[in-house]
Amino acid sequence: MRRVLTGAVTLAMLCTLGAPAAAAGAEGSYTFSILVNGSNSAIVERGENVTVTLTMTQDGETGNFDLYSMQDYVCFDPDYFTYVEDSLEVYTVGSGMAREIFYASAIAFPEGEEQLNRVYVNRATSQVQEIPSGVTVLTFELEPIQNGTTEITHDTIEVFRYSGNLFPAAGEDATVTIGNSGTVTPDPDPDEPEEPDTPDPDEPDDPGTETPDDPDEEEPDTPSGGGGGGGGGGGAAAPDDEEEPEETPEETPEDETQQPSQSAGSPFVDVPGGAWYEDAVDYVYRRGLMSGTSANEFSPDVTTSRAMLVMILYRLAGSPAVDGTPVFTDVEAGAWYAQAVNWASANGIVDGYGEGLFGPNDPVTREQMAVILQRYCQYAGVDVTNRSALDRFADSADVAAWSQEAVEWAVADGLISGTDANLLLPGGDATRAQAAQILMSLCENVLK
Repeated sequence: MRRVLTGAVTLAMLCTLGAPAAAAGAEGSYTFSILVNGSNSAIVERGENVTVTLTMTQDGETGNFDLYSMQDYVCFDPDYFTYVEDSLEVYTVGSGMAREIFYASAIAFPEGEEQLNRVYVNRATSQVQEIPSGVTVLTFELEPIQNGTTEITHDTIEVFRYSGNLFPAAGEDATVTIGNSGTVTPDPDPDEPEEPDTPDPDEPDDPGTETPDDPDEEEPDTPSGGGGGGGGGGGAAAPDDEEEPEETPEETPEDETQQPSQSAGSPFVDVPGGAWYEDAVDYVYRRGLMSGTSANEFSPDVTTSRAMLVMILYRLAGSPAVDGTPVFTDVEAGAWYAQAVNWASANGIVDGYGEGLFGPNDPVTREQMAVILQRYCQYAGVDVTNRSALDRFADSADVAAWSQEAVEWAVADGLISGTDANLLLPGGDATRAQAAQILMSLCENVLK
């Protein structure tokens, strides 16, 4: 299975922290329309790629409207179409350094699918974006591979300002009839052999924005145990922010008869139903905060890097424009996380290690994560004065002086809860599962 990711899109979260006051036209009902070659009832020929367009309209609005967050899946039948690699484009704003305001990826879903069969698109941020009614959210190409009539449909359409604040939304599907050389033929007789499908060959996912980690502090942050999640614990940190499929550990399945079933909420085969982090992984995945290390793997036990954490927060902030050159000598100008790191540095969210070093690929520690998240909340205008004494934890003396206040705040606000052994593990790496749990708690309980 394969996933194609657009680069540097606003892969922010569903939760909107400290959302700005609603502007005129920020609420209403919305219609999402799918068009194929500009029509909702297209007749096409095999051998010629077709262009699929997704538009978004605020009903009754002919000018611009204010958008916070949305998500949709555009689904197609891989028996009739093959996704054309690198054809996915999303709506951008600004001239020169154009900025994509939606996150989109082609994915195979659910478990067991071997071919790409839908395009996921979302925007989730605390910052309002003015866009024209009828805007083309995205376009991508499909290659027709079988004669017949099929539909390209929507799934899980949502428009919201913050978690739970859903506006009415509807989807209009498209019908496509595929024929040879302009001759449309009906769906093939089930008893007659059909021409073989030509699915896209498996390829590694686009590195996207998810791979590397960046420590946001002057001292490496130690990922905290799953913020409030069941297994908690410091363990290895897992890359969080999306998208680069690297370091995906190979699973060693247990006896087939005893293996837990896959989570029903996400396409990841390594997130078993009932796992303490199942809900958190589903939450961050559905809201575009984190994606998998491959099309069907999340790698919950892999560590999260400093670059990944910064990229997540950058997306959460709406991927604002960034001016200037990299301030850290180990952050290359063209790196997928460069803009995020520059933004975080400019806004006092990260300082680096000193001597011009940021350590983007270093695992983020639990105490580093606490400091970075606290600074992000300050940037977002959220109160961070809550404190909780740490002396109830057996290793409280291990908390560094530079992170003491941030860890006390993270414990008080329920982002870090310690392990079953009553340990904070401040210098321990944060896993992707722990990062997902902490980020869900951050959105639901702090940035609300």
